[in-house]
Amino acid sequence: MKRNIRKLLDEDVGFPIVDHSYHKKEAEKIYLYPYPCGKERYQQLINFCNEHNLDFTIGADHTYNPTGSTVEIKIFDEKS
Repeated sequence: MKRNIRKLLDEDVGFPIVDHSYHKKEAEKIYLYPYPCGKERYQQLINFCNEHNLDFTIGADHTYNPTGSTVEIKIFDEKS
């Protein structure tokens, strides 16, 4: 990820999707750990990823918040 995707995520998608995040530069991935939110917020993330040729996965297999109140969203370049 050569462009500043983290900054763009803050501006274009924002809270609650962009919450508790970090950028793993060596893996060129951004991890987000949002609390539950609705379809409109996920649609913003989909639109953002489409616009910037990114892809993402959503999972619950993480240790950030083991109580289950957050999910993990991993954002990466489509070609990864």
